[in-house]
Order: sequence, then C-alpha cells, then structure tokens
Amino acid sequence: MSLFCKIEDNNGVMTLLQGPVTLPNCEANVSNFNAISDLTVLKSYGWVPYEKITEDKEIFVSSEIEVLEDKVVETIITRDKTNKEKSDEQWQLVREKRDELLRSSDIDVLADKWENLTIEQRNALSKYRQSLRDLPQDSKSPFKINWPVKP
Repeated sequence: MSLFCKIEDNNGVMTLLQGPVTLPNCEANVSNFNAISDLTVLKSYGWVPYEKITEDKEIFVSSEIEVLEDKVVETIITRDKTNKEKSDEQWQLVREKRDELLRSSDIDVLADKWENLTIEQRNALSKYRQSLRDLPQDSKSPFKINWPVKP
C-alpha cells in the first residue's frame, strides 16, 4: 500500500493519505484514487510519494520532513529508554500488582470472615498484607521482587 502526501501551502502544511482511498474532495485534488495507477497523474495534481524512516525505538524525540523533487521523506528520530525510565516504569508495574494483591485480599479481612479465622491465620494474613505494603521500600530493584505468598 502506497503513501502519498500533498504540500497544501508554502507554510509546509501537508496532507498525508494512505492509498488506495478516495482523495479529499477539494480544489486541485483527484477524485477517484482507486482508479489511478499512473504516478504521473497523481504528481500532476501535486500528490507525491511519502516515505517514513524510523528506527522504531521506544521514545519519540522529533520528526524532520524533507521535501524532495519526487517524494517527501519524514525521518522520525527516536531513542531507547534510559535505565531510570525503565526502572520507574517497572516500579509502577510493581505498585499496580501490589495494589491488586492487596485489593484481592481485602475480602479476607472483612469482619465476618476475619472473626472465623484462627489467631495463626490472622497473623499470617496480617504479615502477608504488611509485606505487600512494604514491598517498594524493602526491594532494591523493581526487576527482582520477592513477592510474598498468600497464606
């Protein structure tokens, strides 16, 4: 599938379309894109091939557009995440999992269920929930978590 674009004015306003589709219905545009197989016809109406070059890394940095005689090339500048960004993201996932584990054990500490537990069961459940709450502070790396086991 081809990509085409048209520079709409001298300010660099660009319309991008992915074919085969019908071009926008405005002045100087072609109306039946599906029937046009000759690139010279599209070019005569100002539509030129569009090419996107990207390294497909994790973080978008910027975009540079170069208008050539026969095509428009957009170069997407990207970068990898830093170790801190990866760590921060992983800590967020750890917190979300920890919160979900706490929520899923909330039912066990409701009064009607709690009163039917033995002292040992209550202590084990309390210790488990406290271990979950202490997880972020007690762990040095978000990639190596010792998750407590629910009793």
